[in-house]
Amino acid sequence: MNGQKWLVNSDRTLGNFIAHVTKLHETSGWVTYGWRTGRQRTATQNNSIHLYCRMVADELNDKGFPAFLDSAILKESIEIDWTQSMVKDLWRTVQNKLFPDTEGKTSKLSRTEVSQVYDVINRALIEKTSGRVCVVFPHVQTPIGKKGKANA
Repeated sequence: MNGQKWLVNSDRTLGNFIAHVTKLHETSGWVTYGWRTGRQRTATQNNSIHLYCRMVADELNDKGFPAFLDSAILKESIEIDWTQSMVKDLWRTVQNKLFPDTEGKTSKLSRTEVSQVYDVINRALIEKTSGRVCVVFPHVQTPIGKKGKANA
């Protein structure tokens, strides 16, 4: 699909968009449109989600909370280290329960929905680890140190 993005947030930009759509229809006769409403999560929030997942994995490993791998072949669970990808899967699971229409895609989250997913995960981590794991959601202002951890 070859296309453009339009931000319509005023009467003026709405008028410009309508004029453009009218011209496209007149010249091509076949146009597909898509849209998103609300203010989607920012690129900074996207980067922060990935950093957060890495920070949580590191913190769980450092504090001695292993993940477990189940396999019919092994017949028993085995302990493994957490990875960024595993925490991202946890993020998606929570996101899908809270916001099923996002289809697990963080790009479909609004700015406030990112915070809501984080809050659920953070609360669960605090509860399940008796407060030993509590990772602050990183922001641009958060200096990042060794192993991708936020410096205090």
